[in-house]
Order: sequence, then structure tokens, then C-alpha cells
Amino acid sequence: MYKCTQCGATKRRLRSEPVYECRRRATGPEQQEGERLGVSDNCSACQCFVFFTQLRGHPEPPVDRSIFNPARPVRMSENGNGHPMPIVPMPRNRQEPESDSAESSDDLSEERERKTSGISLHKAMVVCTLRGTYKISQNMDRRKTMRRLARFCLKINHKLKKTQKELQELKQVEKQQLRALARQDRKKRHNAGTHFELKSPSIWKGKELERIFGVAASCNDKDNPRADALLLSLLKSMQKQVESKDQPRVEAHSKMMQLKRSHYQRIAHDPTKVVRLAKRPNWSTPLKVKGPPLGAQFNTVPVTHKELLSVFTDKSHLLTDTGPKEMITSCNPVHCPVEQCHRVFFPSDLHTHLIYDHQTLNVERVGLRQTKTLYLHPKFAKLNEATSIMLYQVKDKIIGRTKGVRFGNLLPVLLMAARTRYSDVIGLNKQTPEEILLVWLCSFRPTNIRIFGTVSVASSRPNMPDTLSALTAQPYDIRDPRTMAALFQSPSVMFVPHAQLQCMTRCGKDVITVQVHFQ
Repeated sequence: MYKCTQCGATKRRLRSEPVYECRRRATGPEQQEGERLGVSDNCSACQCFVFFTQLRGHPEPPVDRSIFNPARPVRMSENGNGHPMPIVPMPRNRQEPESDSAESSDDLSEERERKTSGISLHKAMVVCTLRGTYKISQNMDRRKTMRRLARFCLKINHKLKKTQKELQELKQVEKQQLRALARQDRKKRHNAGTHFELKSPSIWKGKELERIFGVAASCNDKDNPRADALLLSLLKSMQKQVESKDQPRVEAHSKMMQLKRSHYQRIAHDPTKVVRLAKRPNWSTPLKVKGPPLGAQFNTVPVTHKELLSVFTDKSHLLTDTGPKEMITSCNPVHCPVEQCHRVFFPSDLHTHLIYDHQTLNVERVGLRQTKTLYLHPKFAKLNEATSIMLYQVKDKIIGRTKGVRFGNLLPVLLMAARTRYSDVIGLNKQTPEEILLVWLCSFRPTNIRIFGTVSVASSRPNMPDTLSALTAQPYDIRDPRTMAALFQSPSVMFVPHAQLQCMTRCGKDVITVQVHFQ
């Protein structure tokens, strides 16, 4: 068993041909050779070329005596003091003639000598010390580098979060600017191209006429040629702004304007097959039609300047600003328009109450100058009781709170219907079974906004223009009483007589077509 002189690692056996050996000097004349102290070999623990010492209790391997020269007598001339010359071990690698079979072994020995040349125990220890010191410094540099990288990553993450926050703020500002531009465009469309707003309800007042047309107050007569010429020029400019690609082109010499009127449109096929209501015994719910086969009953027709002037004179509110405004109405609590519901709430909670508390009520959004069509069976309306048929959310009419309010900019308008008898509203003989149908729109009555809705009722069968009935009026005030007598006398409620209703539905076999239009 051998032990490394540097690290103390043990080794059972050494290689067969050691390069260097260290032996003790002979002390007596009878001893021809010294005791071996160490043998050179590679240590696997410290990775150095060091000496190994033999441990006690283990037999020493046989020594090859051919590697030592015999002692020879010492003369006075050689040593000078008369003592014999000490025996010095000689290296084992003796020079032998080279042969072809020993070329490979010579190459290995040369490589081994090249690797182990100039290596000593002291040098090996110094190399190990330097190597360990270098490793420690390298670890310290690595820690410093990792700390610097961590600080750099924190700075980059902070800058990245700051940049992302600034980018989100820029996006929000851009959205706000786009919404403001869209709101301005919407207001321009609502104004219908007019750049003026009349304070008085009539366009023939002196101050307004002088401010708009440049006519003095003394010349405010309708037969004034100067005023008529200015009015014609104004109408021409309005005609250029109102015309669109969908409207038919009118020749220049005709001097015609476009006016929206109601006229009968026939349907292409039977709507009962579309909505699948022909075989339903219970007419409990009205059905909406995504693509109604019935054309809109409100289209534009050409009129002359005189007719247009008469319309403007009779309906001067059409020239006022129709853009969205904040609704001004009474804050007193109101009752729910649904008869079965007895809740009382504030006007701001009406829309939310109808959406969440009456989920069976059909809801649909509608814009201004847009027509919605539905099919309704008269039996769906209850006798002597107001029935809610549809909830329309009118857009671009009011401006409400947008933060925390989901339906702030939508005006709720209910389409309602009821059946009653002449005897209940007029006081005739109570034994008459003839019934009439009442249809109306119900909503708030703001003091600063004019809301007009048109309701038309027609037969679902083609070629029956005599069954068309249309009514344009403001919605019925939600605060007014909903008794049959009050509804029958109101100008906002349209009623269909019994004979016309029987003709439209073929004595209750067909449905009727209801169209709603807001402006």
C-alpha cells in the first residue's frame, strides 16, 4: 500500500516501470543497497506527478538489482579524505538499440517524458496553490457579474413598465379623441347639414329672418320677392346636403325636394311560414323578423318647394337642433308600466329595471330614421289591460351618464297594446262583443327634447292597402294614467276598429304587421 506525499491519498499498486526512485543511503559495509523511500507516479486525487511512500505492514516488492552499479574501492586521489564513495542510484532507462517493434513504446515514453519533465514536488504544490487561488477569484468575479446583471434587469423592467404605461395612456387619449370626432360627426348628421338654430318656433319672425336671410323686420311678408329668393337659395343648398346616392336623381329643371311620407308596401310571401306561427295555439310572445319581407312603410317622395315651405311653416320644430341632449324631466318616482309589476322607482332606474327584472320582455336597439318590423297576434294583447310588447332602446337621442351606467345614452321606449270594447270606453250596451285594438308608444316626456315616433299597422297578406293605419306623435307619457278611457282619448294612441281588425286577421287566423319608426 502506497501513500501520496502531498495529499495523503493511498494507492494499492504503482505502475510497473517507475521513472524515479528515492532510496536511503547504506550504513554498513555488508549492505549493498539502501532502503527505498519513495517511487514517482501520477496521483489521481491531486492530479500531480508526486512521490509515493510505502506504508508499514505491507511487503516491499522485489527490487531489480540491475539498476544499481556495484560499489568500488575509493582512493585518496579520488575522494581526498579516505572515505568510500557513496552508492548513487542510476536511472533504469538504459540506451538500447532501436527496433521496429519498439517504435510505439518509444513514442509513449517520449510523450511521458515531455509531460513530466521539469516537474517537482515543490512546483506541483505551487501550481495547485495558484490554481485554487485563481478559482476563488473567478467565483468572486462571477458573483459580481451576476449582481450587476440583476441590477441591469431591474432597471430594464422598470423602464419597460413605464413605457407600457405611457403607451396605454396614449391609446386612451387617442380613443377619447376618436370618440370626440365621432360625436361631432354625429351632431352634424343630426343637424342635417343646417348651420343655424332658430330660437323662435317660426321662421317668419322679424329678428330670425333678419339674422338668417338678411331681411329687415319690415320686409317679413311672405310675398316679398327678396325673401322668397333667399329662401329658394337656402333650399337649394339644403337639397345638395340632403341628397344621397341611394335616392333617385332628380333633374335640375324639376326643382324637386325629398320628403319622407308613409305609403303602402306589399309583402313578398306569407310571414306565418317565416315566423312559424300558423300552427301555434298559444300566441303568447311576439316574434321579431331579422329580414322582414315587408318593405318599410316610410320612404322619401319628391315634393316641390311650395310644399316644402308649407311643411316647414307648419312644423317649424324640424329646423331646430335635433342633436343628443341631456334629458330634463321630473325626478318624481314613477310606477312600472307593466301591469303585473307594482314597483315604484326613480326615472333613472327604469331602464335597468325593465332589463333585469322583466327578462321575458324583448329588447332591441334602434337608431333615428330606422324602421323596425314585428308580427303580432291581437290575442296577445290582454283585455282592458296594457301589455308590454317590445322595449326599444333609441340611440343618438339623449346624453346621459357613461361612468357606472350601462344604458346612459339609450332612451327606453315601450311598444304597448291592449284590447277593449266600445261599451267600456264609450258607454254603449255592455252586451256588444266587438273589440278594438289599441297600440301606442310609451316613454318619458322631456321638456327640452322632442321625441316623435310613427307606428303603422297593416295586414300580413299582400294586396290589402286599405288595412294600413299609421300614426305619428310623441310617445304616451309614462306618468299618465293607463286606463282604457284615458288611452282611447289620447292623441298618442292609435286604435284599430273591430271591422278592420277582423279583415286584417281573417277573424283571428292571421297575424298583423307592426312597424315602428323614430325621428
